[in-house]
Amino acid sequence: LPKLRQATSVLQKAGCDFLIELGDFKDKASHSCHKGLSPNCTGDTLRYLQQIERAFHDGYKGPTYHIFGNHDVDALNQRQVTDNEVNGPPIDDYFGHGVYSWSLSGVRFLALNGDFTEDGIPWQHLDFPSHSDEKWTDANLPENQLVWLESQLDQAAAASQRVIIFIHYRLDGGPDGPVGKGLGLPLPNPNHRSWIDK
Repeated sequence: LPKLRQATSVLQKAGCDFLIELGDFKDKASHSCHKGLSPNCTGDTLRYLQQIERAFHDGYKGPTYHIFGNHDVDALNQRQVTDNEVNGPPIDDYFGHGVYSWSLSGVRFLALNGDFTEDGIPWQHLDFPSHSDEKWTDANLPENQLVWLESQLDQAAAASQRVIIFIHYRLDGGPDGPVGKGLGLPLPNPNHRSWIDK
C-alpha cells in the first residue's frame, strides 16, 4: 500500500485525466487460504481488495478504471471483484464484468476481460479451479465479447475516434498471450502493430 499511496499522490499532482490499473490489483489472503478455498479465505481476500481500492481513491480523486488479471480471481469470482471496484465515470458502454468503454478527447478506450476458459466460462477461484480448463496460461475472449469489440471498433471508426485497448494479456497470440486465438493470425514480426490498429 505505501507504493500505491506514493504513486497516486504523484499522479494526482501531475493532473492525469484518469488512472487505470492493468490487473493483479490485490493480494490473496495467503494466511487464510493455505488450506483451500473457505469463507475466511474469500472474506480476507475481499478485505484486501477493499483496502487497496480505498487507497486507490484516497490518493487519486479523478476517474479510475480496472482490468481483470489472473490474480484478481485467484480466490474470488468476477462478480465479487467488480462489486468492490469503481470504474469511471464516465462509462459509455458497460458490456459485463470488466468489459466496458469510455471516451475522452477523441479517443475511445476499451477494457477487455480475458479471464475466461476457451468455452467462455468466467474464471473464478483460479487457485482452486472448479473446471479443469480454468488456468491462467489459457486466457480467452468469449465470442460475445469479440462481437462487442467489433461493434466498438466500428462505432469508433464512424466517430473518427482513435482506439486504445486495455487487457491483461497479449492480443496478438504471441508468447504468454493465448488470448490471440481467433483474433487473426499472430503477427509475423513482434515489431508490427496489432491487427486491431486498422
